[in-house]
Amino acid sequence: MSSYGKLEVAIEITVGAYEFYDMVVNRPHHVPNNKLDGVATNQADSSSSAKVGSISSWKYFQDGKAKVCQAMIEALDSKKHSTTWKIVEGELLDHYKSFKFILQIITTPNPKATVHMINLEYEKMHDDVADPYFMLQTVTDNIKDIDAHLLTQSRT
Repeated sequence: MSSYGKLEVAIEITVGAYEFYDMVVNRPHHVPNNKLDGVATNQADSSSSAKVGSISSWKYFQDGKAKVCQAMIEALDSKKHSTTWKIVEGELLDHYKSFKFILQIITTPNPKATVHMINLEYEKMHDDVADPYFMLQTVTDNIKDIDAHLLTQSRT
C-alpha cells in the first residue's frame, strides 16, 4: 500500500521576489552548483522564459551519489511567483509513484521576501519508503545558495 506525504519549509531570502523567481524558473542553468551538479533545460533559447511543459534536468547528490531527475513545469504563475514541477523521470521515481516541487515566493512589506518553499508532495511506492527529507534539505540549501549568489551579483 502506498501513502501520500507532504513536506514544506519557509525560508527568508534577502533578494527581491522577482529576481529570485526569474533565476529559478527562467534561468535555472545559472543556479549555483554548490548543492546541485548542474541544471539543463529543453528550452531552445536559454534566455527565453519557461513555459508549462518545459523540462529541466537536475543533477543532485544523495548520500554522496550523483542522481538525476527530469522535472516538467506543470503549473506556472509569474504574477504570484509560483511554479509547480512534476518529476517525470529519474531515481526519485524508483521510490515514489509521484513527486512534485511547489515553489511560491511570498513578498512581505519589507524589502525581503519569503520563499514558501517548496512543498514537496509525493506518493510513496510502499510504506517502507522514507520521507524525502534529504530532498527537502537539498532544496533548502540550494535556495540559500541562490539567494547568496544573487545578493553578491547585485553588489557588484
